[in-house]
Amino acid sequence: MDIPQAVIGKTKRQAKRHQQIETIEVAPVRRRYTLDELLAQCDMNAPMVTEKEVWGDLRPVGKEVW
Repeated sequence: MDIPQAVIGKTKRQAKRHQQIETIEVAPVRRRYTLDELLAQCDMNAPMVTEKEVWGDLRPVGKEVW
């Protein structure tokens, strides 16, 4: 079976005369949404939330600098 150079490049293998392929996995490409599609899902009339409403009174846990 001939393997396209692009596929060989993605597998990071050296082009050899003979290789044994045990499995080939075909998976669907994950759909990428446009910004317009994502914004269409948002309720533009929803009230804005403050940082305090989102984060509450959490204290720093690491080396955060504010």
